[in-house]
Amino acid sequence: MVDYTLNPSVKYSKDRLTYLVTGSHGNIGSYIVEELCKQKDNINIVCVDSMYNGNTENLRTSFGLAKEKDIFIKEILVSIDNELMMRNAFADYRPDYVFHCASMLTLDSKEAPIKAIKTNTLGAGIVFQLCVDYNVKKVIYSSSASVFGQPAYTPTDEDCPLNGDKLLYGSTKIATEFIARTFMEEGLNIVGLRYFNVYGPRQSLANVYTQIVPKWIRSIAKGEDITIYGDGSQTMDMIFSTDVARSNLAACENDECRNIFINIGTGVETSVKELLDVMLAEMGKLVPNIKSEITYESHDPNLVKKRCCNNRLMIKYLGKPQTGIEEGIAETCAAIYDRMHRNEVHND
Repeated sequence: MVDYTLNPSVKYSKDRLTYLVTGSHGNIGSYIVEELCKQKDNINIVCVDSMYNGNTENLRTSFGLAKEKDIFIKEILVSIDNELMMRNAFADYRPDYVFHCASMLTLDSKEAPIKAIKTNTLGAGIVFQLCVDYNVKKVIYSSSASVFGQPAYTPTDEDCPLNGDKLLYGSTKIATEFIARTFMEEGLNIVGLRYFNVYGPRQSLANVYTQIVPKWIRSIAKGEDITIYGDGSQTMDMIFSTDVARSNLAACENDECRNIFINIGTGVETSVKELLDVMLAEMGKLVPNIKSEITYESHDPNLVKKRCCNNRLMIKYLGKPQTGIEEGIAETCAAIYDRMHRNEVHND
């Protein structure tokens, strides 16, 4: 375990509220840390990340806000399936609230199944048990719409049958939901947020199995061909990272949110082809004479063909998402393209 105090001028105090965020350096977790810094003063934030998909650069804005607002931030670099080190973190900082975001993603899980099971399922169980042991008031837990697999119906509400066991990632998320329900029955206050298709500026480019939005941005920037699996009519419900982060904080603050799972999405279907059209339009503002060509390959039968969130409970308890697809993709394209350029300059 490696730990750093990132704002040494501010000391940890047990008299402040303490928030612990797992997966704190990733696309979602870093925005949760940032929202905490924007919305709160005089708190402790403990950032836990294995750095598998995370990047300290994602916390740069949070570090600046912390200095302005008298916020203590501790960075602890450890995998959540390391029970001893995680217990030490809980014992040292006694969090009041936990945002559990750390997880292997879909393609990572397929390529590294043992690590995925240890991180997504065992790691979550360790976090839940430590929350019980150290009297955490509430856990906001990142689940996924992957628990529904190919959903029985769309828009998909919280009562839709769980059918996500055709891919390992979905299986780990289903297993973790059942583990969470057991801890709920034993008295731990858990709110599970089932994210639909999350995207944003801080998605990782370092992972070879990176997700579709940063993967396509990289391909377009480099003039590489883009492969669409199927005919491009498959649909997703694209929700921006900052909307997901705000939903996490709202779930933490709302006392009516207790022992519940809530779907997190926009309620708007976007086809793969429509998403690519938006991305090409935005990347065309950054890359003159786009050279990428589109190719089509047969569709994996296990991939979801249609996804759309019934976000009624989200709107009721957490508020409406604020970022439309055009605005979100524009911000994401600009940020990731800039990051690619800076990395190229740095590596020259």
